[in-house]
Amino acid sequence: MKNQQPDKFVFVYNAQSGRLHGLMDTAHKLLSPATYACKLCALTYGVWSENEKWKAFRTSFPVPLEFLHIDEFQKRYPEIAKKNNDYPFALALESNENWNVFIDHAAFEKMTSLDELMAKMGL
Repeated sequence: MKNQQPDKFVFVYNAQSGRLHGLMDTAHKLLSPATYACKLCALTYGVWSENEKWKAFRTSFPVPLEFLHIDEFQKRYPEIAKKNNDYPFALALESNENWNVFIDHAAFEKMTSLDELMAKMGL
């Protein structure tokens, strides 16, 4: 990422939107948490709700944060989605045309705690 502060960060979960998908994700977290496919979700959410520490961090963060599921991301940012499809990841956007991968899939996979994610986001 450049030294310039982005206009916003966009986080993309490795999950589809919708109630049915949410129920299936919850079941997966309960039955087999070690094989759950979305490290972003695993770091920021418990089985039933958003992690309170993350929520406090997120709501006080000085740059806007946007959180999207795969289908929502592909619809909202189709040109970027064509170049990024290894979920989850986070983008730093200066505009819809000027973006950088801020945290890629591999970096998410290496994270072992919420504190690592928050440290990575420290401006």
